[in-house]
Amino acid sequence: MRVAAASYAATVAGVRAVIAAYAQAVDDGRHGDIAAMFCEDGSVDLPAAGVVAGREALYALFRGGPPPSLSRHVVTSIHVTRWSADHAEAISDLVVVGRGDGAPWGIRSVGRYIDLLHCRDGGWRFHSRTLRFADDA
Repeated sequence: MRVAAASYAATVAGVRAVIAAYAQAVDDGRHGDIAAMFCEDGSVDLPAAGVVAGREALYALFRGGPPPSLSRHVVTSIHVTRWSADHAEAISDLVVVGRGDGAPWGIRSVGRYIDLLHCRDGGWRFHSRTLRFADDA
């Protein structure tokens, strides 16, 4: 029983680490780092872009994002729903705060990620990442 708990704890720690690293890379505009957090055939499904697959396409997608420092992606309530040594599924909540030219920080959107991740080459990577905003139908 103790081995399973340790494996679960290691999986959760790895999943949380890649989710946090992704949010910070998006906020910092580190497009290459974002793409590297996905499996070679990984995909993202975003409301504004649809499904985008493959590291090169992901790099191009994120390169067109907002400038660094104008937003922060706050990811919370990370729940690993299924897991094994090399596979995990997780659901997490997202709050995006941002600011405009001289405007104060404020909530821009609220959403939920649904992630499928694989442990490859000693680290966790997204196989698929789906984002739905709270006001999406």
